[in-house]
This record gives sequence, C-alpha cells and structure tokens, in this order.
Amino acid sequence: TSRLNQSLITRLTATWLRDIGYGIDTAWVYQDESSVAKALQVSGKNRSEIFITTKVPCDGLLPATMKAKQNLKLLNVKYVDLLLIHNKCQGKRKLAETWRALEKQHKIGAAKAIGVSNFGVNDMQDLESLLALRKDSIKPAVNQIYMHVGCMPDSQLVEFCRRQGILLEAYSPLGKGGVLGDQTVNEIAQIHSRTPAQIALQYLVQKGHAFTFTSTNKEHMKQSNEVGRIFGSFPLSLNEMRRLDTISIACKTEAISNNILESTYQ
Repeated sequence: TSRLNQSLITRLTATWLRDIGYGIDTAWVYQDESSVAKALQVSGKNRSEIFITTKVPCDGLLPATMKAKQNLKLLNVKYVDLLLIHNKCQGKRKLAETWRALEKQHKIGAAKAIGVSNFGVNDMQDLESLLALRKDSIKPAVNQIYMHVGCMPDSQLVEFCRRQGILLEAYSPLGKGGVLGDQTVNEIAQIHSRTPAQIALQYLVQKGHAFTFTSTNKEHMKQSNEVGRIFGSFPLSLNEMRRLDTISIACKTEAISNNILESTYQ
C-alpha cells in the first residue's frame, strides 16, 4: 500500500468493505493504518464482520510488541484477526523474541491468530525447533508467501506446512498481472466462461492454499472475490490442473508483501 496515496487507500478500502469483501491486509511498514481506520468507520460494517490481517517486522520482543500495539491504536480496533511476522529473521534470537511478542499478543486477546510471512522451509524448521523447547508455545496458523500459477513454492515447504497444519496463503496471486496473459490460463478460462484471474485463483484454492489480492479496479475485485463464493461451481479438471502445473512464469521475489484488500479462502 506504500504505492497508493492515503486518500485512495481510504476510498478503495471503504468501497471494498461496503460493496464486495470482508478482509483487510495491512502492516506496520505500510504506514497506512490511519487511512484504513477511516475506511473501517465509513464502511458501515461491524468489527465482527471484518477480518483484519496485519504484520510486524522481525526485530525482537520489545520492538515487535510496540509495533503490534501501535497497529491496534492506529487502526482503532481492540484486536486483529491475524498477526504475522512480516519478513525473514536475522538469526534465531530475533526469531525467538519476535515470536514471543506475537504469542503474548495472542494470549491477551489482541490477535486471534498468529503466523509468519515470507518464510521458506528452513525458516519454518528454525521456528519449529524453537517452539519445541517450550510447552506453552503456539504454532503459526499461516505462512503468507509470494505465489501464483507458474511460480509455486517448493514441495518441501508445502509438505512441511501441510504436516504442521499451517495454511499457505498467496500474496500477489496473479504475479503482478503476469499470469493474466498466459495462453494456457486464457484457454482454460474460455472453456469455463471465466476470467483468467478467476482461473488462476481457483487453481490456488484447489491446491489447498488461500490468497490475498490487491486491486484498484472495482470489477476486478468483484471477479476475484467471487471465487470464494462460487468455489466448486467451476472445478478445474485434473488435466487442467496438470496443464497449469507445467506453466513457468518468472518469480518476482519480494522481501515484503504489499497488499491491502484481502479475501481468504481454503
């Protein structure tokens, strides 16, 4: 959201919540919480109707705790639904301390669930080993990563998260728009009378993943959000899924995700 001006963030978020979706994905680093808070107020939605995800950097116990509290204050809410470590950690000590900060937020009711973002399999294994040292530890619920058709996570990460009951959630699930021009995606979209974006998102859902997307186009928001409501009404065949598996699109790596409008489906 750092790429959007604050007034646009407020307008888009309010429109999204009022007319289309129910979730917000923000972060301390975006510095957009005040704009989101205004949108929450004017949307007319009750807090219980909105799923809020936010993220804090991996920078230790006290800094992470301070930023999580600041997020709540600026968003003008008493809790968030999902709190994530936003980025990979520089060393196991930072990881352990930052995760403790998230656990404390969960235990006091300031975060209903906690998780991580941009973690590879080695990062997940490091966290697992640290949690094994404490009986009162809390496992991550979500790992939010860069993922889309043609740029899927390695099988080790997928299997690790599946075994641990950790939901993989895609950000930039359309590859910054790069997926939409793929010939195979478009051919399958024509067969189902759907948009390429809906096919790309349906693919992720059938893989067992969730997704969060960002858009400034109201019609695109509606089309993408529709996947969750009509999931199962246009299932992709095994052959279509295999065709999509073979696509190769350059993975545009990002250290930190940059999304605001969220739909989460399993």
